[in-house]
Amino acid sequence: MKGSYSHHREIIEQHKAITYRKIKSDFTSSSTFYHLGIPGFPFAYFEVDLFLVVNGYLMAMLYGEIKSKAEVIDFFVRKGARLLPAYFTVLALTAIVGVLLLLPREIEHLMTQGIWSAVVLPNFGFWQSAVYFDSIMLRPLLDLWSLGVELQFYLVFPLLLLVKRVNEKWLIVFAVVSFLIAVATSTSDPKTAFFLLPSRLREFMVGYYTYRLISQRGITNNTLGLAALLALLALLFTLSAVNPDPVFLANAVVVLLSAAVIGLGFPPEAIKCVFKNLSDSWQVLLLNLSCAFSDNCFG
Repeated sequence: MKGSYSHHREIIEQHKAITYRKIKSDFTSSSTFYHLGIPGFPFAYFEVDLFLVVNGYLMAMLYGEIKSKAEVIDFFVRKGARLLPAYFTVLALTAIVGVLLLLPREIEHLMTQGIWSAVVLPNFGFWQSAVYFDSIMLRPLLDLWSLGVELQFYLVFPLLLLVKRVNEKWLIVFAVVSFLIAVATSTSDPKTAFFLLPSRLREFMVGYYTYRLISQRGITNNTLGLAALLALLALLFTLSAVNPDPVFLANAVVVLLSAAVIGLGFPPEAIKCVFKNLSDSWQVLLLNLSCAFSDNCFG
């Protein structure tokens, strides 16, 4: 019976991993549509916070037990094979189209962005040169900044697991330090808080420990999970209409609510009753979330 239960949980986790990746894709698309000025994607400003929490959750679910050198190499090979071909294809095509269509000054900006992106540091390039919501400057590679943070997290993830095996308290210390960096820079240097991994590591770690402390132990509470989801959606609607101040506080609430929804789950049938009249973009998001957070979707 125990073996059957473990096998069932393994199948559920595999399906959840696929669905969480779909959620990441949906939110990345929403951010792209937001920057193109397409209406109906008001939550795109905070999509990266949920994106990074989900990413940390996935890392704990799929790779949280890697130990040997061979497993680390396999981890890098898998991640590189999945991300880098498309990543560099986008860079190459953007450069070609840019040279053909843009003005010399715009090509210069594009090439600068491309160089930073080519060395997998797009977030550093935008951190030192631009304001995220500056609509005047041409930045066709802007959406790569969060992928840069993700890739950099993948590079340090095996080191974090090594630290965990030596003394897990240090892993918690890293998360706390990242939180303090985010608090300190959110007002004094918002670009640093927004673009760089040291201030974003806390979001990965929230997702990581959501899996370790809640999901891995089989803890679920659909009522609390649904309440967290409703609160998250209400917050996102509110944030789409106002300019939150301080931004960090809104960011922290989005991160914690996202972790609660991911960890506790909620009944997918409740969504069909409550959100019948939402726009298509919200309906797509909710359908993916509802399947991801409930074992019932996986047969």
